[in-house]
Amino acid sequence: MRFLKWLTILVLAGTFLAGCAPNRPAEAPSVELGEIAKPEEKPKGEMKEEPKEEPKEEPKEEPKEELKEEPKEEPKEEPKEEPKEEPKEEPKEEPKEEPKEEPKEEPKEETKEEPKEEPKPPAEVVVPILMFHDVKKTAGGTWSISAENFEKTLKFLPEKGYTPILFDQLADYAAGGCDLPENPVCITLDDGYHSNYKYVLPIVTRLEIPVTVFMVCNTVREAGTEADADERALSKMSAYELAVMEGSPYVQIQSHTYALHGKNKSYGEEERTSVLPLASEDRETYRKIFAEDCALAEDVLRESGVFKHTVFSYPNGRAHAWSEEVLKERGYRVTLTTDYSRVNLVKKGVPSSVYLLGRMNVNDSTSQEELLRYLERKGA
Repeated sequence: MRFLKWLTILVLAGTFLAGCAPNRPAEAPSVELGEIAKPEEKPKGEMKEEPKEEPKEEPKEEPKEELKEEPKEEPKEEPKEEPKEEPKEEPKEEPKEEPKEEPKEEPKEETKEEPKEEPKPPAEVVVPILMFHDVKKTAGGTWSISAENFEKTLKFLPEKGYTPILFDQLADYAAGGCDLPENPVCITLDDGYHSNYKYVLPIVTRLEIPVTVFMVCNTVREAGTEADADERALSKMSAYELAVMEGSPYVQIQSHTYALHGKNKSYGEEERTSVLPLASEDRETYRKIFAEDCALAEDVLRESGVFKHTVFSYPNGRAHAWSEEVLKERGYRVTLTTDYSRVNLVKKGVPSSVYLLGRMNVNDSTSQEELLRYLERKGA
C-alpha cells in the first residue's frame, strides 16, 4: 500500500513539474525518475520476500504436526485394547465349564446304582430242606406225621419268615440265573404214599405252598385198584393220582428210583439193600445197572404225565460217586440225601452246590423249637 501511495505521489509530482517547466523536459524527469526508481525497487523486493516466506512456513508446520500426532495415537490404542480382551474371555469360559460339569455328574450316577444292585442277590444262601413220608389222619411213628401236624408245620414256615420254593428255582439260582426269595426252604415227601394225594394235595393247594413228591416207581398202584382203607397198609399212589398231583402248580413229582429202594434182587441173584454198588461190581457194571434203573423210573413217570426228571432223592440217603456220574449225565440238576448234619450252602453260579443236599426228617414228635433250630443254621 505504501508503494502505491508513493508511486502515485511521484507520478503526480512529475506531471506537475512537467507542466510547470517546459524548457527542461528531458533532464528533469530522467534524473528524478531514475533516482526515485532505485529506491522504489527496494520496497518491491521487500514486499516480494514477505509474502513468499509467510505462505511457505505456515503450510510446512501444520501438516507435519498433524501427521505426527495422528499415527502415534491410533496404533498405540487399537492393538493394546483388542488382544487383551479377546484372549482373556475365551479361555476362561470354555475350559472351566466343560471339565467341571462332566466329571461331577458321571461318577455320582455310577456309584449310586452299583451298591443298590449288589446287595440284592446274595452270593450264597443256606437252604434248609424238610423231609416227610406218610401223612395220616391220626398220629404216626418215625416216618409218618398226622395231617393236622403237617399243616401246622407248613403254616409255621411263613410265620417265621421262610418262603417254600421248588427245586427248579433252586437249580436255576445255582446255575447263575434267577434270584431266590428271602429265607428259602424246600419241602419233600418220599416214597409216594396214597396219603400224599388224599391229604397233602388239599393242604398245599389251600395254603399255596409248593412241595416235591419222590415216587418209588415200581410201587405205583395198578390202574383200577383202590387204595387200602387201612392206613397201616401204606398204599401207594396210582398213575392217575400221580398225574393229578403233577398237574397242580404246588406239586412236582420226581424219582426215588425204580427198584433200588430197600432189599431187592432186581438186577441179579445177589441181594441189594440200597443204591450203593455191590462189592463184586466194578464201575462200568454198576453204572450200567444204575442207568437202567433210572430209565425204568423215567418211563413210569412219563406214563403218569411227568416228563421233567431233574431231581433225584436217594433212598435212605445212600449216595455214591458212580451214581452221581450217571444222574448228571442224564440231566439231573439236584440230588438229595438224608444227611441232617449237612448245611445246604447253595452258591449262585455254582451248579455243583445243589448236589447231595441234606434234609431233616419231620414227624409228630418234632417240636417247633427243634424245627426252628434247624432252619436257623448257617454255613461255616
